[in-house]
Amino acid sequence: MPGKKKILMAYDLTQILADSTPFKLERHLNQDTVIRKKPWGFSLGIGPWKMISRDSIKKTTTQQKNLIDPEFPTYRIAFNGMREYDGEWINQKVKWLVDFKADMEDFSEQEIPRAEEFDFGLHFLWQWEEDQFSGREIMTYLDHAMIWEDLQIIGQSGKLIII
Repeated sequence: MPGKKKILMAYDLTQILADSTPFKLERHLNQDTVIRKKPWGFSLGIGPWKMISRDSIKKTTTQQKNLIDPEFPTYRIAFNGMREYDGEWINQKVKWLVDFKADMEDFSEQEIPRAEEFDFGLHFLWQWEEDQFSGREIMTYLDHAMIWEDLQIIGQSGKLIII
């Protein structure tokens, strides 16, 4: 490939450098992203029975600095934090998750932006699986579902169907 090396070295830049078309640098970003993960867990199995517990935390922070004018830089920050738990005890499975975010659509002139410059989001998730429910457990779960307004009960041929 010596021919390609010669072509690259012999390229004439005079026409490109002589072009007087004005161009303006609009944004010069310096971005720093930090991701922290912290998982841990426990498991124990004896014959057909098992007990498992997993917990994890993940935090991501991103800071962008626009350096188009080094004397007056502007800043944009994004944060996302998530905590998740999975557990299994004999034939019951439980999972919950909380996800929080705060990010900025526009750049701020302040190095430490004000709260109103952020968009916020919060998400909760709770799931469970069980081979059989006791009467007491089904009432507790129905109560939780009704509190979170996530329940429709339809009676059909003597059976309770939850959608």
